[in-house]
Amino acid sequence: MDIEELEQMACQHWREWLPEKTAELVAEGIFEQEVRAAAAMAHAEIAAMLRLGYREDEAAEEPLQTYILLTPEPNAGLSDELLQEIEEREAEYAEMMRGQAKIDAKYDAMD
Repeated sequence: MDIEELEQMACQHWREWLPEKTAELVAEGIFEQEVRAAAAMAHAEIAAMLRLGYREDEAAEEPLQTYILLTPEPNAGLSDELLQEIEEREAEYAEMMRGQAKIDAKYDAMD
């Protein structure tokens, strides 16, 4: 995934799911700058994880959630039930990643 694809993904996602954040950034004249910065950070993390041997889908998952596919704003048209499901899934994902980090640390210690 190249930086341009990440920028496009961030731009589309933010405009649809983060209308207040997008409006603020546009009003400040920094929307494109923030999109580029988020894409660059995600791209750097993905590249680092690929160098560590992760598959592309594995390498992209966390950086996309952290920088690009941010949690939708409550007024973005999502029901309370769907927002609750998103929060629950994010908590499950965070727990899974903590477990994966422990496994990775054990394998690193074996080297």
